[in-house]
Amino acid sequence: LVEMLEQVLHKNVEQQLRTVEQLGYIVWCTVRFTYNTVGLRFIIQSSVASPATLDERIEAFLDTVPTILRDLTEDEFRDYRQSLVERKLEVDKKLRQETGRYWHEITPLGQYDFDRHVKDAEVVGQITQEQLRTFWDENCARQSPRRRKASFQVFSSQHELPPAPEGVVALDTLEQLVEYKKTLDVWPAVSEAGGGTK
Repeated sequence: LVEMLEQVLHKNVEQQLRTVEQLGYIVWCTVRFTYNTVGLRFIIQSSVASPATLDERIEAFLDTVPTILRDLTEDEFRDYRQSLVERKLEVDKKLRQETGRYWHEITPLGQYDFDRHVKDAEVVGQITQEQLRTFWDENCARQSPRRRKASFQVFSSQHELPPAPEGVVALDTLEQLVEYKKTLDVWPAVSEAGGGTK
C-alpha cells in the first residue's frame, strides 16, 4: 500500500512543492525499504528555503492527501495500480539488478523469497481505492496514533541551525547518533557482527 501511495503522490508532490511553491529543483517522493520496514520518503534539496520550512511544507502537502485520494477517478486509480504492477513485473535489464534483488532477500531479510516481486504484483492488482484511503487515514495521516515520522535535515551555511523543538531528539554529531541508536530496540534484531538477523 505504501508503494501505491508513492505511485499516486509522486507527481502531485512534484507539482505542488517544485512547480507551484518553487521550493527546490530536486523534489522526490519515494518508498524506503529498511530491514523489511517500509516508509514513504520525501526529499527536497533547496537553496531558497530552510530545512525547517521544507518540513512544514511537506506536512502541509500531506494534509492534502485525503483530498487527492478522494478525487481520484476509478480510471486514474486503475492506471496507477496497473503501472505499479508492471513496474514490479519488469524484467531485470542487467545482471546487477537481478543479483541485487536476490541478495536483498538473502541479507538483510534472510527470507529467501526470490519471487517476492511476482507475489507483490498479485497483491497490488487487488488493491482498492477504499483500502488505500483507509490505509492513509489509519497509518499516515498527521492525527493517526500509528504514524511515525523521522525528519532528517541538512543545513547549509546559508541557514542557521535552529534549536530543537521541545520533545525532539536532535543529533548534531556522529557520536550523538551512534549513542542514540544504541538506546533503540531494533526490528528485526540485527547482530553486532555485521548485518545478519539474530
